[in-house]
Amino acid sequence: MYKMAPRFDEEWLNEGVVDKFVEDNISKFKGISNNQVYQINISGDCQSSMMEEKVEADSQNDFLNSFKKERLSFTKRLKKVRYWLAVTPLNPKKKINSSEFSGIEDPLNLGKLEPMNINETYNAMFNILNPDRASDTTTHLATMKRELNDASQSILYTLLKSYMEESDKYFKVGDMYTSQFIVNIPPAVATSYFSIAPLITHLSTLDSDFMINMMFRSDTTNKILNSRRIFAKGGVFATIGINKSINTALNYFDQYIGDSHSKSVAFSIRFTLKNRSLEKLYADNELCYTIPNWNGSSIVKNTFTQLPDYLAHLPGVQLKHRFQFVMTTKELMTALMLPNLKQDGISVFKKRGNIATTINFFDRFGGLIFAPPERGKSALMNYIYMCAHLQFKTKLLSLVIDWGGSYKSLAMLLKMPNMTYTTLSIDDGVFYNPLDLEFGKSLIDGVESVIERKIKVMISFFEEGLSLSDTEIDLLKNGLLETYAKYILDKTKWKKDLDGSKAATGIEFYVQKYEASNFTNQEYFFAAMPTLNDLISVISSSDKLRKETSDSVRKSLNEKLGSFLKSDGKIFSKKSTQYFLNDHLIVDLKEIGMGTSKNNKLLNLILIYIIQSKLLTFSSEENLDLTKVMMIDEYVQYNKRSPFIDSLSADILNTGRKEDIHLFLASQNSRHFPEELYNVAGHLIAFQPNSIDEIKTVSERTGLSMRDLKVMEDIKTSKNHYSEFAVITNNAYREKRIFQYVASPFDFFSFINTNSEDRALRDRLFAEYGNIEDAIAEMIRRTTKKEEED
Repeated sequence: MYKMAPRFDEEWLNEGVVDKFVEDNISKFKGISNNQVYQINISGDCQSSMMEEKVEADSQNDFLNSFKKERLSFTKRLKKVRYWLAVTPLNPKKKINSSEFSGIEDPLNLGKLEPMNINETYNAMFNILNPDRASDTTTHLATMKRELNDASQSILYTLLKSYMEESDKYFKVGDMYTSQFIVNIPPAVATSYFSIAPLITHLSTLDSDFMINMMFRSDTTNKILNSRRIFAKGGVFATIGINKSINTALNYFDQYIGDSHSKSVAFSIRFTLKNRSLEKLYADNELCYTIPNWNGSSIVKNTFTQLPDYLAHLPGVQLKHRFQFVMTTKELMTALMLPNLKQDGISVFKKRGNIATTINFFDRFGGLIFAPPERGKSALMNYIYMCAHLQFKTKLLSLVIDWGGSYKSLAMLLKMPNMTYTTLSIDDGVFYNPLDLEFGKSLIDGVESVIERKIKVMISFFEEGLSLSDTEIDLLKNGLLETYAKYILDKTKWKKDLDGSKAATGIEFYVQKYEASNFTNQEYFFAAMPTLNDLISVISSSDKLRKETSDSVRKSLNEKLGSFLKSDGKIFSKKSTQYFLNDHLIVDLKEIGMGTSKNNKLLNLILIYIIQSKLLTFSSEENLDLTKVMMIDEYVQYNKRSPFIDSLSADILNTGRKEDIHLFLASQNSRHFPEELYNVAGHLIAFQPNSIDEIKTVSERTGLSMRDLKVMEDIKTSKNHYSEFAVITNNAYREKRIFQYVASPFDFFSFINTNSEDRALRDRLFAEYGNIEDAIAEMIRRTTKKEEED
């Protein structure tokens, strides 16, 4: 038995995609062995602990816990769909040779086929036999280990623990009623491929859990395909009756076959519904005779009142079951293009229908996100950021550069002591000292490397912002060295006073107190740091600098620094009141960027300082084992004002894997990103585009055909309810998937709603109740009441 992880997504399939897939793989396909019967079981249920397992322990952050609780509640309402493949030998005495079914594993590129160990195999069968006790874990098997290893005992009945009740009207396992359906005639599809996806999607919308069983084997009794009646243009053949759709399709028979070497494959599809309520099961039964997008199919309800019928889902059971229809090996290939549904991450989304699936945004490095306004772009960025905190916990560093306050709510609600949110507005009474070293580290031991990193950033900071000459750059570097030497590097006087035996004064006092606090007291840290005014003073008074540099150069540099501090750089003119380069920094630069063209220099200066400071911190030796997440929202606002942001983004996306840096860029149009970024970003994430030109841009820059990307025209958004988005993963298979981000009321009032009055009310309720969960619950109650009154 094998666990399956398909790579296809049904929304992307079209005739052209399938034709190319078949053309690329049919020559490699070895056909179906005559020695085995293959079964693919597809289970769909709500009994899964997928997110609980990934988020092992509660966070110490109240908001993250509330967010996790809400997402778990959402997840439990969705069907978790999983696949496994069983290969059963027709001759039990003959050893199975894996090469005989390599046509399924490798040439078809169906996705990862992972052999199931003995516990996983037993557990899959246990869940089928005992649907009322189904579990993701295998711990319950430990108690039956002795029985399972006893060759004299039947594995089947050892695993069967639930009470079974047979009736003329239903078959009951434990407290779950079941019913079974057989697909007598597959759909008369209008395309040249057969897909099981519509059945999976439809069954996921029902109240009942389900299991689909597809069984196939080589059709040894009818090797000449041309003797069969064609079922549809797609080449699926019916052995049971014919209808008008089939008659129409007969005209295409000679033209379609073409390949005289095609083999025929016997195939069957049946599915079982399971529900604890007999009434709900009966209601779901009525919805199973007609499947959307399966026109022409014939589905009949089995007389499902005996244990052997129920056991037919298990490999090796009832192999003489009548196969309902025959298809070519070509159509078999398309029938096995199963929807790509994963349950291996904490970023849980909804598929069309009611299916849960996950995506790991951090399995590749970075991504480009484009969406017109009000499609959910910033909400998704917030969501990705929250999931990063859940996934990596304390082993995470982050930087978010915003344009317009989309992350202010998030920062306020997280309330992390190691997080800074700022707009860099002097009106807020906040100051940031660019000469600050790294808070949380000693100002004595190992400080030389920290100073070296800081000087590199400061050179870039002022070289761009003040248009410095080469001699002024040299002076600035030497001046910074002299300043840090004067205030920090003279270790002798610090060390001898650390025991408190001698009263320290001035900077000595603050360094001593900071070290004594085990590097946790920000007040003493800020007080110990030299400022830009101290730098100006050192440049003016240092004998060493006087000998090395002319008076005119020193005067010119000091005038530029002084002018900067009195105008654009006022916020950098004093000692810090808030730590800027925290572990998590969220900075909104709209106020600075919306200034005059002169302020584009200030915007560039700040971007250089923020990004380069963070990159140097990210790449430091002590942080190599940490995951780093960078986000730039409204990217076009920066690359149209900054001459360096495109190349810097490309560098990060190109080399980020070396330091585990994940850079996500978001903008309103696919054309806002330069072509080179498309080739290096790990994910391309597209919401509903405004025009076909945006899709053409994606096609031109990724090499994907417009036919491949046609599905993007059908992406939908329902404001305040859900946003659909497409993800193209930049791997060898160019995986393509469609997701629905369903905004819960908690998500909406936490970080999606942009209404200023609602946000103000939420903040007041937060202060009144003391916790975000109760505050959001009150927001939901008031909104629901207002809607009812209206």
